[in-house]
Amino acid sequence: MLRVAMEIWPQGQRELRENLGTLTIINEGTGSHEVGNYCFVLDRPKRRARRATLTGWPRSRSCWELLAVALDALKIEGVPKKTG
Repeated sequence: MLRVAMEIWPQGQRELRENLGTLTIINEGTGSHEVGNYCFVLDRPKRRARRATLTGWPRSRSCWELLAVALDALKIEGVPKKTG
């Protein structure tokens, strides 16, 4: 499982931090040694959780690529689309 937390620290002060949300990437435990299947869950304060799934992800790819795919699958605004 991967967990990405987003916080804002006003004026860089940790004691004033505010949670903006958490993205959890869950390996469903299915697939093979080469490919995996994942569930993405985005929890944000005062909003309904968003969920998406991904099947057949090549395990040789990086966790950062998986994060980008998760954000795209969850339809998060502001994620740049790959061109070309």
